[in-house]
Amino acid sequence: MTPAISVIVPCFNSGETITETLTSVFEQTWRDFELIVVNSGSSDNTNLMLEAFDDPRLQIVNAPPGNVALNRNRGLAIACAPLVTFLDADDLWSQDKLEAQYQALNADPDASVCYSWTDCIDDNGRFLFAASHASWEGDVREKLLLSNFVASGSNFMARTDVVRAIQGFDDSLSNCQDFDICIRLAEECKFVAVERTQIFYRLREQSMSRDLRGLEKSKLKILKDFFSRHPSQEFEHIKSKSYSNFYLFLSLKALAVPHSQCKLSLQYLFQSIQWQPVAIWKLNSYTTLIRAAMGIVLGENLNTVLVRGLKNYKSNTRELLVTLRRAD
Repeated sequence: MTPAISVIVPCFNSGETITETLTSVFEQTWRDFELIVVNSGSSDNTNLMLEAFDDPRLQIVNAPPGNVALNRNRGLAIACAPLVTFLDADDLWSQDKLEAQYQALNADPDASVCYSWTDCIDDNGRFLFAASHASWEGDVREKLLLSNFVASGSNFMARTDVVRAIQGFDDSLSNCQDFDICIRLAEECKFVAVERTQIFYRLREQSMSRDLRGLEKSKLKILKDFFSRHPSQEFEHIKSKSYSNFYLFLSLKALAVPHSQCKLSLQYLFQSIQWQPVAIWKLNSYTTLIRAAMGIVLGENLNTVLVRGLKNYKSNTRELLVTLRRAD
């Protein structure tokens, strides 16, 4: 019997997290799914962790090394359900993720993509911050161009034939494959939203991207390709803001990666302002300018230590307040 949903999990050396990730799939309230795990050349204990699961819905595909986009496409090629969704090997879902997204798509036959809200968690699964709580529906192209509110490839559920029609993920990109497939899907179909947090995106320090130039190159290619596909004036009014928002994001990210890159952050900030001069009045622009300048004056390593200490202080204070409230 054909399952209702295909869940595809690409993994590589994911022994530390794969058990928790797959458990969040098997504990779903929606039971009618197949789970395809594409294990791409793992050399750690990932195989051992996978073998511990005894469930007929699980299909393990051992594949040669490849990037995450390629491995998602490998799973997509053998998926047999009419709906497909993807989950990275260190992210988690709420128990009702599959059921809520399935129901949302079933309730609106004109929609082909559904997404939910996303929160970021740390290595231990503790809440860090809300990543995206957007609820845009219908034609979401403009909203996506201004901000990737889908947030990650672990979020959306789509009709399998639509994903295949646009040829899945672009495995030639070194970064931003998630944003790329979302904007191409948005060009073809309607989106719907589940207005609650169901995706828990794990921020791991060792996996935080240091390749900002690679990220920049990939995203600029995606934006350039999109605007070249739409040469009319339809999106011209948001083109500058789209590029400006992206460079401001890069500026902030340059300060967030391990060992802050303060000079590069300032370069990105100035590019953001060049694309849209009014960006200079944004609070994030001021924050970035102060932090980057402080890093240059103090030295980037010292600035990283100070910022990390401030984050830890805020985190510990927040936990203390939560504890006190519970005690009341």
